[in-house]
Amino acid sequence: MTRKKTPHTIPPTLDRITVVSEADILQKLRESQADVQQGATMSSATGWAQFDFNNELN
Repeated sequence: MTRKKTPHTIPPTLDRITVVSEADILQKLRESQADVQQGATMSSATGWAQFDFNNELN
């Protein structure tokens, strides 16, 4: 999903995955692995459910 002509900045949650160099990519991978080890991840279905979305088109 991309945003065009909007004044909104990158949401804070996306800040962790915005990278500009190989060193940043490696650091983000380490953070991601640490999140998995600490149980700080969830499935996308669970995340969308928290926002009261479902996969039915009504």
